[in-house]
This record gives sequence, structure tokens and C-alpha cells, in this order.
Amino acid sequence: MPEPLWSTFCGVSNGLWCGITAAYSPSTGQAEPLALDERGKLLHVLHQCCVEQRQVQDDGTDSVVRHVARAASEEGLQREMVQGGQLTFPPCSLPGAEASTRSGVAECWEEERISNGQEGLVLFDGGSYSLGPAAIGSPAELPDEEEVEFDEAAAAAAAAALEAALAAPPAADSIELLDEEEEPAGEGKEDEGEEAEAGVDVLGLAEQEQPELDWTAVVIEHCMQWGGEQRLRIKITLDTAGGSDGTELEVLPLRVAVSREAWEGLPGSFTPAIQGAGAAEQQEASRRVKLDADTLGGQWKVFEISAVTVDDISMQTGLPTRSTLYSAHETCRAFAAALPPEREGGDEGALLLLPHSCGLQLESLRLDNGKRRGVRVSTLWSPQPDMLLSMCRLYDADGRLLEVSTSTAIKDASAC
Repeated sequence: MPEPLWSTFCGVSNGLWCGITAAYSPSTGQAEPLALDERGKLLHVLHQCCVEQRQVQDDGTDSVVRHVARAASEEGLQREMVQGGQLTFPPCSLPGAEASTRSGVAECWEEERISNGQEGLVLFDGGSYSLGPAAIGSPAELPDEEEVEFDEAAAAAAAAALEAALAAPPAADSIELLDEEEEPAGEGKEDEGEEAEAGVDVLGLAEQEQPELDWTAVVIEHCMQWGGEQRLRIKITLDTAGGSDGTELEVLPLRVAVSREAWEGLPGSFTPAIQGAGAAEQQEASRRVKLDADTLGGQWKVFEISAVTVDDISMQTGLPTRSTLYSAHETCRAFAAALPPEREGGDEGALLLLPHSCGLQLESLRLDNGKRRGVRVSTLWSPQPDMLLSMCRLYDADGRLLEVSTSTAIKDASAC
């Protein structure tokens, strides 16, 4: 199937998106504080305004520029919507940015960019995308060691000294000393064993056998758009190690940020000063609904699109390049009521259920019957009953990106 057009993606994402955002701890599933209000109270949920526009720079870089501002109240969000509609984005680094705020959260704008052809970016129809590193785990290249200059004179002197030592006869008193210290067989063995056993540092040996891992933090962002005017963006921060250095690939989730947004208009032409009718209430109601195992259980009819990046030759330049191949298929899938920590074949997994009827799933999988395991990072979202959207990134045992996929599933008792 054809690759989604960049221009189509820019047209769908272009506009002003408003909603709410929160961050969660993977270990507890509880919301983490994002800011302080004017009374010093911790805020776990913030209103958020995003303005996205296409921008082509002088060097030809084609990007979607996203300006993001957050507020503690709906009044602050409305002020941000006016600023966004006028394409006025005072950066947070300005000294006076916080002086104009009426709450504990600075009403200033951060900037993000998504560029055409960006490494690790995979686009799908309807404005959905997956953005993350092309490789995770420990860095593949180790720092270059300092080269030691070869000293010919010192090497010759050392070789001569070694030859002289080997040619010299052994000292007579050294042989006599060995004979005197020799003990009858069996005597002293028990004491020697006790001394040797007492001198073994088990913890020290274990630390020597286990190589020190080089941990690297990475961020994966999944945007799942539904109906053209609703979307859910999930940012996962992971600490990763191993893989490319031959050790087992290790993944530790650190933080999960969830933004539920609705399209409100085009900046510069039609930009309302307040959210659409019922939008704020709908997002707040969504925040109070948590994905559960009963929702996932049962049989589903699934339509899946997969993207695989392969080595290719550019038709324009004739030089080596990377191309993304898309394929689609339909299948049926049965989800268990709960995800066990360990499944057949040594595969392991965990599922974090979150508000907005979404979730994060991490799986450690044995690929191609290999001894080492790869990792699959998946996000789930149920925008309405009996519908499940998902997006996955699959990394092999060396931490290299193998496949990115997205799917839409409809619950159907007769699907399988």
C-alpha cells in the first residue's frame, strides 16, 4: 500500500488543538504533579493549547511546528487560545513571560518540530504518527581509546632483559627452599580449604561477571487521531540499556504523559476564544474513565497497518537511502481478561491501565526463536465502547527498530 503523503499529514494536523494533559508514574499508575498554583498547591492536571503549522525553512527542511502552552484554569486556556489565534507565542525563556500570568503556571509557549523524513518518524493516515528513536539500548559505538605511542627503544630493552632472565640458571637455594616447605600429602589441606573458602568474595565475583550497563533515556510519542477532530497523544520516557553490546535488552519505564485534545479551528483565520460546546466537559469525563481488563477482554476484528523500514536506493540521486514499506491485513484477535507477567516461550509483559480509556503495554519477546529478546512498546486507546485503537513499536534484541504498526479493532463475539 502507498506511503501516506507528508502534505496530507500537514493538512490534517494543521490547526489549534485544546485539551488537558497529565503525567503518570509507571510504577504506581498515579498522577504526578506538573506545577504549583498561586497558593502553592500541587497541580496534577493542566489545560493545554497546541498550535500546529507547516513551515518550510530556507534550507528546504519541511516541518510541522508545534507551539504548546499550558494553564491551570480555563481562563488561562482562553488567553492562550487568543494568543494562538493571533500567532503570538512568547517563549518561556523570556524574563517577562511569567510576570503576565494570573496563576501559578506561566502562560508561555514551548516549541516542538516534526520534520519530513525525520529518523524514527512513521506516519499513518488520518494524522496519526509514531515518533521515537531508530535504536534503543546502550550506544553501539564505544568512545575511542587513547592510542599509546610505540617506544622502540623501551621495547628492545625489555626484550633483552627477558632473554637474559630466561638464559640464567635457577638459583640453588630456591630449589632447597621448595623441598623444605613441602608437606606430606593430606596434611594442612583442610586448613587451606577453610582459608580459601573464607577468602572468596562472592559479591565481588558476581559484580565482575555482570557487565556494567550503559543506560540511555529515550522518548517515544504516539499520536492516535480519531474522527478527524479528536486525538490522544502519549509520550513514554524509557530508560534503556544493553542490546547492541551483546547483553540482554533492558527497558525501564520512567514516565507516561497523556494529552487528550480536540481540534478547535485554524490559527490566523478562524480561532474561537473558548473551546467548542461540550469539549471541556467531554475531556473531563474522558479523564474519569479508566481502561480496564473487562473492556479489553473478548474477541476483536482487527484491521492493522504495518510499516517496515528497509535499505533502498534513491530514484532521484542513485544513492543508498532508507525507505518505509507499508502493508495492511485483517485478522481476529482474542484478548485475555488479564495479561500474565510471563507467557509461553519465556515472553514477558506488563499492562498499565490509565485514564482516558488508554493504556501502555510493554512486552519482552523472543523473535525468530532467538536466545535474546526484543521489546515491543504499545499504546491503546478506546475512544468509544467496543472500539480499540493501538500503536506499536517493535525493537529487536540489538535494540534496532524492526516495525511500527497501528490498528483499529471492533469487538465482535463471532470474529474468531
